[in-house]
Amino acid sequence: MNHNPLPLSICMIVRDEESTLPLCLRSVIDTGVAREVIVVDTGSRDRTPQIAREAGATVLSIPWADDFSAARNVALSAATSEWILSLDADEELEAESIPLLTRALRRPEPAQIVQIQLLYQPGQPGLPGAQAVPVLKALRLFRNDPRIRFRGRVHENVVESVLALDAGDWPDSGVRVRHHGYVDRTERKRKGLRNLRLLEAAHRDHPDDLYMMYKLALTLPDADGERRRGLLVQAAQKALILSEEDLHSYSFLPQLFCRLFGEFQRVGELTAAGRLCSLAAERLGRSVWFTAGKALAYDGEHEKADEALLRYLETEGHVGHRLLLSDPEASMTRAWYLLGWTALKRGRYADAKRWLDQALVATPGSGHTRDDHVVIACDRVRIYLGTGQLHAAVPDLSRLSQLAQEAGASRARREVMLVSAEVSVLAGDLPG
Repeated sequence: MNHNPLPLSICMIVRDEESTLPLCLRSVIDTGVAREVIVVDTGSRDRTPQIAREAGATVLSIPWADDFSAARNVALSAATSEWILSLDADEELEAESIPLLTRALRRPEPAQIVQIQLLYQPGQPGLPGAQAVPVLKALRLFRNDPRIRFRGRVHENVVESVLALDAGDWPDSGVRVRHHGYVDRTERKRKGLRNLRLLEAAHRDHPDDLYMMYKLALTLPDADGERRRGLLVQAAQKALILSEEDLHSYSFLPQLFCRLFGEFQRVGELTAAGRLCSLAAERLGRSVWFTAGKALAYDGEHEKADEALLRYLETEGHVGHRLLLSDPEASMTRAWYLLGWTALKRGRYADAKRWLDQALVATPGSGHTRDDHVVIACDRVRIYLGTGQLHAAVPDLSRLSQLAQEAGASRARREVMLVSAEVSVLAGDLPG
């Protein structure tokens, strides 16, 4: 127990959470990290309110109005500490994050990013078997300021109100939270249907709301793919005519165009994807240049792809925009690889080798994995083949076979088999 709690209020909303709430409360009350825990109950029929009170939390009860922001803002209004950390009942604060939280609360910025580790595979919360996917980043840690409030009936966040304070620099606090709410498949389905219902209602109430349009599109089932594409196109077109001031108030726009590209790619409309992403990049800058370059590369517009990808790389290290959410594939490694790939497609072997070599030595932590290494190395072998250096490719192939066995992704193994077949054909070994 920490006898010197931080100037922090933990705020959460709950309903029928008796199975998950104890883990959350132990992580923030038993550790004594916060001065207070505010729990807003929205109509529990189980022991959730009693569990919260017995643990030492302040419990408020309100009727559920199909509005997550309204409920969360009740908790914010009740908070008395200098800082607020917003949690869900099925989340836990990692103990290793407490020293980072101590340091984060000394920063001058009004809001900071918290890393959310989603657990998806079947298993019990906190036990082996609940495997994690890459972390998400969310604006969950912020000052107790009446101007900072959640917005959105569902997929609620404080981004818009923080931006209204002209505060667009959001440092990553390093604080990590584990989210157990999607471990159970039945629970994932229930939450998905609930979110879809609320998003449909929000879209009916506010048909021009870009964020609701975007989130509704992502929540629609695969059977509604045509409607999803239509909503994303509609949202993209609205985004492209936003004023400069409004453009900077939407943190999700880079991911909107990333998702739009994915949908167009799925139905083979790469030219339309490249055109829209290029238009977006001209307005949004670095956060979309990577997506535009990727779309143009896949559409065969190699010269334009090179220009977009190089513009992305030239601005590495410069924020240039206040957006939080970017293309999840965007990285220096991936950008250099795409440049090498497009050069290889055009027979520009010297450029291809230079750019692929650059991909292998890109900044650590920039997205370079073992599987990426295998795919990049396969294209380096193709450079040897394209320049008639068949003998030089043999040692690399032997090394690649070993790497492919160690690689986890079928993509890496597939590339090794393909390039091995290409070598066999050039060597006249057709059975091989």
